Amino acid sequence: MTKKWLLLFFIFPLAIFSQVAKISPQNYYIGYGHGQDLEKARSDAYHSLTQQIQVFVTSAINRRVTEDDKVLTENTVLSTITKSSLQLTDVAEIVENENNEYRVTKFISKENISKMFDIRRKKIIEHLNISESELFATSNSINLGVVLKNYYWALILSRIYPDTISYPFQQDRNNAPQTSSQLAATLPNRIESIINAVVFTPINKIDDEYVVWKCRVDYQSRSVGNLNFSFFDGEGQTEGRVVNGETKLSFYFKDNREREIDLKIDFKYEDEMDELLHLAEGVSADIKIPSNKNIVFSGLKLLPKRDKVKDSIPPVISELLKCRNDLQKTMQCLRDLAKQNKIIVGNDSTFISKERLYRLVLGEQGIIAFLQFKEKKYYDLMTQRYVLTKDYAGKRMTWIEVLK
Repeated sequence: MTKKWLLLFFIFPLAIFSQVAKISPQNYYIGYGHGQDLEKARSDAYHSLTQQIQVFVTSAINRRVTEDDKVLTENTVLSTITKSSLQLTDVAEIVENENNEYRVTKFISKENISKMFDIRRKKIIEHLNISESELFATSNSINLGVVLKNYYWALILSRIYPDTISYPFQQDRNNAPQTSSQLAATLPNRIESIINAVVFTPINKIDDEYVVWKCRVDYQSRSVGNLNFSFFDGEGQTEGRVVNGETKLSFYFKDNREREIDLKIDFKYEDEMDELLHLAEGVSADIKIPSNKNIVFSGLKLLPKRDKVKDSIPPVISELLKCRNDLQKTMQCLRDLAKQNKIIVGNDSTFISKERLYRLVLGEQGIIAFLQFKEKKYYDLMTQRYVLTKDYAGKRMTWIEVLK
């Protein structure tokens, strides 16, 4: 939590001069703001502070960016540092008031700015260690989701770290690691090569009526234990998941013929990102990593029309939808329905199976989306279309089971 010191000038004038005098530009980044509106003066002081921090970070990042042959704009750097500064615990403030004119001084230790980036560096190394450990483990299975997301998270965090990081990357289990200081080049290549080595093998069609295929998934002779992906099923883009080396894909095409299916491997895992990772991804839009796999299936035919979800909405769900534009009313309605034993509200670990459950996506204004989980796909009852959960990354979500 940011410390805020409020010192009244007309009560303690000498104390203020004493405090301000101790704030040396040699040891602190300092920002000033003034005016009759206290909140605007504070905002101006904070903006001034972040500009002072930017002087240090811009030069450091520019040195690193020159080595990596990348471009990072001034606005991006300022946004990054502003967000990062909010995470510190010792941004201090002095407020002076004379004749209804406020003068705000905000300051932060240069030492603590350096500590912030040192923590970030350790986090990058931690992500790399997790990926390397899982990638070169001796077990017969591999959690590729963990490998890919931690490589990617290390990559985007390195984009907002103001220095070069050297890391010893393992090439195989038999040879010594090779150290690289070019994470911006090494990590995208590593992620792409892993995705290229993933093999989806159609085993058999386990349901002729609904055209459901069972596939085996391997990586360099190791069974893939966990991996997320998406694909076009004939009606829209849908999500899939590999568990214990296997996955199932359902198709809804209009004709019965051999067809090549394009799978997109998820290496970002946006719904698991914290605030800093989302910020880092925001300044990493130029990162392009191919993540598609092509698989040939035969006998993909038109499926019988599925029941429209909107025609079978339970009364309790309709009741919730009535208050969708008011967050407080929505939360109260959830509590009331739970007390009446009409619904069970929980999180991912509450329910063994998600089939036929509802997923509520909440925002400041109320319900953003009301999703029904059916046949491993999400249908939004509000827009009446199928959606991907990554569209709501960072939003508050809760699961609902209807009891009666």
